[in-house]
Amino acid sequence: MILFHGTSSIRGKNILRERKIRVDAPKVYNSKHPMSTTPNLIYLTPDFALALYYGNKTSVLYDDDPYLMIFRIEISKNLLLPDKDECDYTIKVFNPIEFNHKNPTLEESLEKCKSCAVDKNICFDDFVSYYAELPSTHYKNIGEILYKKLQLILRNSNYKTRNKQADIFINEFVSQIKWEKL
Repeated sequence: MILFHGTSSIRGKNILRERKIRVDAPKVYNSKHPMSTTPNLIYLTPDFALALYYGNKTSVLYDDDPYLMIFRIEISKNLLLPDKDECDYTIKVFNPIEFNHKNPTLEESLEKCKSCAVDKNICFDDFVSYYAELPSTHYKNIGEILYKKLQLILRNSNYKTRNKQADIFINEFVSQIKWEKL
C-alpha cells in the first residue's frame, strides 16, 4: 500500500540523514499540545493532500520553514495500525459518531480518517521509499503557478468535502512531482 508522511524540511533532513522515520522522533503534537498524539507511533495517510496539509502546517506553524517534505512509502498493510488519535479528534468532534472511535479498525481509520499508524521505525532500506521537497506556503517566491497549485491542494485537503475534479487535479500533481528514491 502506498502511504505518505508530511513534515517540515528541517525534520525531513534529519529523516534523510538517519535513513528512517523514527517512532521516538520529537513530536509536533506532544503532551503540551491540546490535541496530542500517542507517543511511539508514526502517522501515515493514503491521501497526498492530507500529507501536504500536515507537512505545510508543521513547516509554517511550528518550524518556520519555507519548505516541507513528503515521504512516499510502500508498506504492507499487515504492519499498519488504526490511527486512534485522528479518529478521536476528527470523527468524534466534527462528525456524528458512526463507529466506535475509541477502538476503530484499520479499515475504519483508513476510510473515515484517511489515516493510519505504525509502531516501528520506517527504515528506508526495508521499504520502497521516495521523498519530495516542496515549498511551504511560508515561501512566497515560488512562482505564481506552483503557489496556486499548492493552495488549491491545501484547500482540498479535507477529503470529505473534496469533489472528483479536485481528486483528478491532486493525482495529476502527484504524478508530476520529481520523487527522489531513497
